[in-house]
Amino acid sequence: MNLENNATQSDCTLCGENNFCSNAPPSDNGAVCWCVDSKITFPDSLLSQVSDVDRNKKCICKVCALKHQLELGISI
Repeated sequence: MNLENNATQSDCTLCGENNFCSNAPPSDNGAVCWCVDSKITFPDSLLSQVSDVDRNKKCICKVCALKHQLELGISI
């Protein structure tokens, strides 16, 4: 996820826990973010839960993404 806002946005927009985003500034360490794993999906039913205020500013954490996949019956 590319973030528009350079402010520290380490909290998950859904649960408030750390999202461990490696794409958010100031993360210039070359680390690959967990969200690029092809087994993890971000369907519209998940993304629609993000508020307009947080959209493109805060990432969803891996726990919330995987939990949503399980709720949809998508294998991990």
